[in-house]
Amino acid sequence: MRTFKIICLTLVLMTGCKTADMIFHPDDFIKRDSPRQYEFVHDTIKLYNDQGEMSDAIKGASINRRLVFSNVGESYKFKSGEAVEVIMDGIDMSVAGFDIVTDDNTGDITLKLIDKAFTKVKLESKCQTIVRTGIDYVPKIEVAQGLKPEQIVVTPMFDDDCNKIGYQIRYGSTEKGCRKEAREVLTKFKDCEDGKIGNNKSGNKKDPCRIKRKLGIPCP
Repeated sequence: MRTFKIICLTLVLMTGCKTADMIFHPDDFIKRDSPRQYEFVHDTIKLYNDQGEMSDAIKGASINRRLVFSNVGESYKFKSGEAVEVIMDGIDMSVAGFDIVTDDNTGDITLKLIDKAFTKVKLESKCQTIVRTGIDYVPKIEVAQGLKPEQIVVTPMFDDDCNKIGYQIRYGSTEKGCRKEAREVLTKFKDCEDGKIGNNKSGNKKDPCRIKRKLGIPCP
């Protein structure tokens, strides 16, 4: 038995924390059955937290911190009024994406690098809003135990050119008090659906604004 434990520990150390997490918490992950296509990204973008709304940092704005993402599972929180520089260090965007979680009470925004095919969306409070980018399907969703039942609302998200960039997932409907969290996404969804905006010109991988658009950030 002792030999078995040593072998298991060695495997965990060799394969990393994600493998260990998959072993001990298999229900938190989604099985991947699609082939891998690699798209490594080295990029830097500047973001501003405007009272819980993420936007492009104004040119010349004072950057408070640098947030470096290189491995799935890394997450950073930045506060309302804070400008940050996000550095993507060799991320495989064919596999990884971002969850953008907004705390409606404080205006804090958390960016988390996730495995798009494996990581479930976890809802833990009413009106909690999670944006998952870089996907064209609705991910598996898990609701924390003990929460009062609410509607789970999934809305497709579009950039300014009406390219779909992911989904907003919310625990609670607009009729039940979650109107603020839904307003901007619903407005853009309706405008794109009605053909009021959008040129669909941002699909090119060489587009310098492509990563910002994937995150739903306006880009000139």
